[in-house]
Amino acid sequence: METKPKILVSKCLGFDACRWNGVIIEEQFIKKLSDFVEFITVCPEVEIGLGVPRDRIRIIKKNGEYFLIQYKTEKDITKVMENFSKKFLKKIEKENIDGVILKDRSPSCGIKDVKIFSDKNVVVQKGSGFFAKDVVNTFTNIPVESEGRLNNLYLKENFLTKVFLISRFRNLKKEMKELVKFHSQNKYLFLSYNQKMLRELGTIVANLKKEDVEKVFKRYGETLLSGLKKNYRKNSYYNTLLHIFGYFKDSLKKEEKNFILKNIEDFKNDKVGLLTTLILLKSYVIRFDIDYLKEQTIFKPFPEELI
Repeated sequence: METKPKILVSKCLGFDACRWNGVIIEEQFIKKLSDFVEFITVCPEVEIGLGVPRDRIRIIKKNGEYFLIQYKTEKDITKVMENFSKKFLKKIEKENIDGVILKDRSPSCGIKDVKIFSDKNVVVQKGSGFFAKDVVNTFTNIPVESEGRLNNLYLKENFLTKVFLISRFRNLKKEMKELVKFHSQNKYLFLSYNQKMLRELGTIVANLKKEDVEKVFKRYGETLLSGLKKNYRKNSYYNTLLHIFGYFKDSLKKEEKNFILKNIEDFKNDKVGLLTTLILLKSYVIRFDIDYLKEQTIFKPFPEELI
């Protein structure tokens, strides 16, 4: 049985009524995701003892410095939040987290678009929450997203693809044959994200210098995580889909060719989702019994129930 990916998530997103006003946020996507991943939950504000319900906190900018203030009571919780973040994240690093989902716009958990006020109660800019900033700086090579951005299909597909791919790699047996198989099965997925990464990974897995397994896995993992930092580009994925189509195009009727090519063009032009195009291509891979392509993870980079 495949090991589930581990995701660090804000506790208020369907796990506990821990927001400042005692409300729980029901996120359908996260609820659906719970069947396929292992969640590690956190509410920084509760963890530092603010309680529920509580007076709201704000980020205040004063003389070029940023402070986390409970506005109504004027209580400065900057240091206690910074200390909690560093201690918690140092501990959680050992858990091998594969992804992070945080509550957007929160002065503690917001990754972007958090309101930052002057000491005169005027919004002067937007930025990151105190806890989120440390999360981003700690987990530099895994996907970190806010729940609001995951309503965007493109961002959701990228997040899920990376999380499940990273998890599969982390849980490989440390054997060269397992790494060779992993690399082979992910070839077209890698090609869609980063051609340079694909070439570098191919060189590492070839292991011409006959390095020991631990060293090969370490180099492979570092290159993989670095190459996945950016989201896939439509043109790269488009070219990969055409490459797959090339395996069986000469066996198709003209009408079938045109239908598939139109679908691939529609993906490129944002008229259909990626999953729709992949399912169509996979049906022809099965029809023509192309074993090499049947094993490619690009056709199912994550459980389809999640889209």
